Amino acid sequence: MLESEYPLVSICMPVYNGARFLSYTIDNILAQSYRNIELIIVDDGSTDDSYNIARQYVNKSKRGGGGVKVFSQSNEGAFSARNRALKESTGEYIMFMDCDDFISHHKIQRQIEILQENDPYTIVSCEWDIFCSNIQEAAFPNRCVYRNYHNPIDMLIEMLNKGEMMLNSCWMMSQELIKSAGYWDCRFTINDDGVYFSKVLASASKVIFCPDARVYYRRGHASLSTYDIFSDTKLTALLESYKEQAKILLAQTTSAEARRGIARNFALVMCKARFNSQIYREAKNEIVKLGYTPSHPHKGSKADRICNLIGFETFLRLRSLLR
Repeated sequence: MLESEYPLVSICMPVYNGARFLSYTIDNILAQSYRNIELIIVDDGSTDDSYNIARQYVNKSKRGGGGVKVFSQSNEGAFSARNRALKESTGEYIMFMDCDDFISHHKIQRQIEILQENDPYTIVSCEWDIFCSNIQEAAFPNRCVYRNYHNPIDMLIEMLNKGEMMLNSCWMMSQELIKSAGYWDCRFTINDDGVYFSKVLASASKVIFCPDARVYYRRGHASLSTYDIFSDTKLTALLESYKEQAKILLAQTTSAEARRGIARNFALVMCKARFNSQIYREAKNEIVKLGYTPSHPHKGSKADRICNLIGFETFLRLRSLLR
């Protein structure tokens, strides 16, 4: 197949105050072995030099496909910026990417090769790991979700029950699947990616794991998802997102494994909330409605062993008093 015959891949990238790392990430994408790419950057009201840095690549890019396209909007959140990027995309396939992460040189190439051999409702995943300053720090430990799923909902259930996650940048999917799943839900300011990819998995026909692709996830700097995670505002938003994930999953199956995975999410909220607060009680009530008694979400941990002796809520009450 000639290079010009490869399908166009749209990479959707929201940016908010990402000037520190943005150029490195763009260079990483433009150096990909796969050439037929359009990189769609949506600056979400940055107060630093992010927009100007991105604009510098519009005329510099000499790739095939659509090159680099840059848009700006007032600060509305990453979910809104991703939706704008999706609306501007023209590619047959879609990949999301954050402005401070990296992908392996053949990541797009290998995932597209898999998608070209499967139906348009197939979604392809890959492995990922964290780094702080140098991608060589990433060790890529094995994760239980690094496998194929004939029923994508089984992957969602396994992620919920075992506390696994898959980064936005790991996925590659068709525009057709995206249209079936719909846009990112702007009601959720936290765990919006969890809600969105729950919808995608519910619409997909299968998940194929690509062992020859990697995502490097940068950690060690402040972000919306790591700042003040225990505030009531954030916990309320997290609780609402978990309710939505529950709604999506239970529309597909009401199995015991699905309900246990959902209950684990709500137990996480109980662990983070102030003991017996309204958020705490609401999360507990959701677990009870599922037919379960609240238990520690990290099975096998030291805290879980203590909970087995004195009870989960007694543990949380004592922890609250000690704090």
